[in-house]
Amino acid sequence: MKEKNAFRRPAAVFSRWSNKGWAVFDSLKKVVKIGRLSAVYTLLALPMCSFAQTDTVAVNKNVDMDEVVVNAVGKKNVYSELSRIVITIKKDDIDKQAIHSVQDLLEQVLGADVRARGVLGVQADVSLRGGTFDQVLILLNGVNIADPQTGHHNLDIPLNIESVDRIEILQGPGTRIYGPNAFSGAINIITGERDGTGATVGANAGQYGYFSGYVSSRWEKKNFKNFISIAHSRSGGYVDNTDFNTRSIFYQGQLSSLLGKSIIQAGFSDKGFGANSFYTPLYPNQYERTKACFAAFTHSSTFGKFEIDPQVYWRRHHDRFELFRNNPPAWYINHNYHLTDVVGGKIMGSFRTFISRTSLGAELRYEHIYSNVLGTLMADTLSDHCDPAGFFTRHKGRRNANFNIEQTLYLRSLIVSGGIMALWNSDFGWDKTLGIDASYLVSHNYRLYSSINQSLRLPTFTDLYYSGPQNQGNPGLRPEHALSYELGVKANYSKLAFQLSVVRREGRDIIDWIKDSTDIKYTTRNLTKVNTNGFETAVTYLLGDYFGQKPNSTKVVVSYSFYKNEKNSSGLISAYSLDYLRQKFVASVTSTLYREVGFAFTISYRDRAGNYTDASSNEINYTPFTICDLGIFYVVGSWNFFGEASNIFNRSYVDIGSVVQPGRWFKAGFRFDI
Repeated sequence: MKEKNAFRRPAAVFSRWSNKGWAVFDSLKKVVKIGRLSAVYTLLALPMCSFAQTDTVAVNKNVDMDEVVVNAVGKKNVYSELSRIVITIKKDDIDKQAIHSVQDLLEQVLGADVRARGVLGVQADVSLRGGTFDQVLILLNGVNIADPQTGHHNLDIPLNIESVDRIEILQGPGTRIYGPNAFSGAINIITGERDGTGATVGANAGQYGYFSGYVSSRWEKKNFKNFISIAHSRSGGYVDNTDFNTRSIFYQGQLSSLLGKSIIQAGFSDKGFGANSFYTPLYPNQYERTKACFAAFTHSSTFGKFEIDPQVYWRRHHDRFELFRNNPPAWYINHNYHLTDVVGGKIMGSFRTFISRTSLGAELRYEHIYSNVLGTLMADTLSDHCDPAGFFTRHKGRRNANFNIEQTLYLRSLIVSGGIMALWNSDFGWDKTLGIDASYLVSHNYRLYSSINQSLRLPTFTDLYYSGPQNQGNPGLRPEHALSYELGVKANYSKLAFQLSVVRREGRDIIDWIKDSTDIKYTTRNLTKVNTNGFETAVTYLLGDYFGQKPNSTKVVVSYSFYKNEKNSSGLISAYSLDYLRQKFVASVTSTLYREVGFAFTISYRDRAGNYTDASSNEINYTPFTICDLGIFYVVGSWNFFGEASNIFNRSYVDIGSVVQPGRWFKAGFRFDI
């Protein structure tokens, strides 16, 4: 009997089985068991891992695995399957958590730092491994949707959490595959993996006038698969000027043919929200409205040992920022208006033999912004067609071209993967990054891995040009660079998974908004050096078979990360890179206690380095805090009812500047699957 899950469903591990002479398992010259194969692969996704089944079905040597899908690394198997940490959060994991947005989910991920300015998916900054929010690359189904204006907008994604089938987080630098800006990691949000025809309707409501509703539908006709989702949410705000009103629509179509698989995706989001103290506590009556459009076409074709994957994409983002939402002073004349367009094309190809894989890639990307604040002055003023009151007096465009080559060798228990990326930018000229990963299978349950990789990030338009009451950009900025090292071990048993890793990142020319005690404004500068040393560990354990539970119906996940930044910036006050998340501990339990009644409980501890400036210009150190969340659910037929209490003990805390975070918040809702 199929087990019903809590708040939402699953994803496949293997794309297909084939009979090809070049496949790795043909070279083993022995029988391979499916259960053993699954155990080895899922070491890749330890913190939220899938566990090997107990199947003992044997597979003859002439039937072997074609490929393991690892979308988070930009191309299937571009990074060797087992030489890097890629955390995979599947639909089952998402469904069993009391979450309402991608940012809620990422808060539980090992090594991830999510600093919410606006709650429930309104706006948040996400970083990995002690980096900054500009150093993480965000992808939607493998397409780069990073915002060149500022990383504050990277999570402006035109879909809701109900549409997400899987999230993959690449821990550590990915520049040699993605190009610039995958400095400390990459996050890939994946949709469209569910098959069949059906629809889902759901709604949530809670304190502070919170309401969220969504409807989605998927249907198939022969080899054409479709998915569409529409969502809306709003709240009056948990304190003054934290209200929000958001809406989104997303469509994805997949066509399979003799030529391969083609995917079209498009989406739109519109968010308006009170931005209480978002960027400065001196003016708490801030407001922001953003609109994002996205469209992409991707294709994948296989011709024997060759595979080719082209893609084209376009993203537009509009931002209106109001320093004073109401009653502006006489000196305040205009709001800030920004319109960014990104157009790109990418092609990747690969060739396999039974012991190796060679991959080549190239990408062209054009980034442009119209603004009345960012860029260089234009001769004429342009009207803002996205906002009747808006206008543009400045603009800036730049072009990127990057080329990469990757070589992976499969030498029995040893896997080695290395590559190089060459980048040309119209403002900064040529640059490059190199890297190598290696792993060794000690036994069927243990694997050692290590990597050395370079990474780089280009300054955003905000880094270069923004000028405001509290901030001043710097057109003379240079790209930032780093050299990262990682050493670790991964283990996986039928019910237990374990990961331990030690990391070091040596950064130079790191970009940050900083000032000393006598400065009035934060100014962007290339810090000479910021080194990060880190330690990460995670354990996942499955249990069940008591009190009417089904086997493996309870999952316990415990993770801990520690980072320490070494910098030669004594006396400087940092807005971002020097107030990193020093310690993070997360323990969660999800369980179906009896029949279809269950719960999800999470406790998290966060200790942040650095300080922030309050409205009275006092420098205040961040205080560690602990937050507990509890959700319960009941599944009956096609109905799923749930309730939750976030921040159960009503803890008062700040996690970014003077932005007050919500206290205890009760919510409840339902989902109906047709």
